[in-house]
Amino acid sequence: MLFGEQKGIIIKNKDKIEKMTYLGIIGPKQMIIILLAFLGIIATIIALIDISKSKFSGNDKIVWILVVLTGLLGAILYFTIGKKQKQTN
Repeated sequence: MLFGEQKGIIIKNKDKIEKMTYLGIIGPKQMIIILLAFLGIIATIIALIDISKSKFSGNDKIVWILVVLTGLLGAILYFTIGKKQKQTN
């Protein structure tokens, strides 16, 4: 191990040395993907709760449930378009 580096495991290959650290397994790209997945799940759950509590005309409720289950894009579509289609009493 070299001075000034984090603790980790050094794996020696034929001509190069690769260093793996336990804390460095998840990088910035993976953190962004995890954050987007988490936001997608939360937005989908919130949209499904809102759809279940709301009244829609005809089969619109079933259609919006299917759209929202497609993921983050479906939840975004519901919040931008679907909320305007709800019936008010």
